[in-house]
Amino acid sequence: MPNTRELLGIIKEDYAQDWSFPKLLEFLDRAQRSLMMTDCAQTIWFNNSDPTFPFPILKTVAGQLSYNIDSTTLVDSTGAALTPSIGGYNVKIRRVRHVFIMVSDLTSSNYDKKFYGEQFSVVGLNQYWSQRLYRVDYFKVPCDIREASGLKTSPQVTFFEDPGTHSDKYLIELFCNPVPLTTPDIPLSLDGDRWEMALIDGVVGYIEDVENGKSERLDKFNTIHKREFMNEGNSHEDERSEPQMKQRHCL
Repeated sequence: MPNTRELLGIIKEDYAQDWSFPKLLEFLDRAQRSLMMTDCAQTIWFNNSDPTFPFPILKTVAGQLSYNIDSTTLVDSTGAALTPSIGGYNVKIRRVRHVFIMVSDLTSSNYDKKFYGEQFSVVGLNQYWSQRLYRVDYFKVPCDIREASGLKTSPQVTFFEDPGTHSDKYLIELFCNPVPLTTPDIPLSLDGDRWEMALIDGVVGYIEDVENGKSERLDKFNTIHKREFMNEGNSHEDERSEPQMKQRHCL
């Protein structure tokens, strides 16, 4: 698997002899970030080091409706502060998918049951296929979700009613950015073998766009490669939802 430095060497030798390594690194970081900006199962962040439950938990305080989603508000199943990371490198939370609670928490919630969204099941959330996580029912929590932007460095969740003081109730599913490639020694956040050609097309496409004002490689990167990434990232999404029995009709 080519690492960041090796991939930069390939790109410079084969496609961009006149471009500097720092600029190629900048383009590679941009290509990886653009590819992983896709909302799919592969870019959802799980706390795999948590032996009890892989989703981060939003810590709430009675009387407070709005929360910035970052290391100051996220905790693990033990209540310890949680900073999203990949391979030991901290990553930025890009977007919150939804907030949800277990069915068992409905009766103690400050929300009236009629305000909750659709019920859904989660199947096989971690590599150990824990029976505790197998086909457990949850309810989405109604809230206003704002994405991160230049003015807001992290996403924000606003409850419609007082969520109360809890550090074990409100589960949160979120998308994260890849680890920034600030040096060639930082590893890629995706499979360098599987996505090598996509990243090359992205970097070379940016170069061609700068030099010529357009690039078929960049068009390919923004359409075909991004679609492939999303489709492959969602290829096991069915394992996280309740399997449906096919109807059989007598003839």
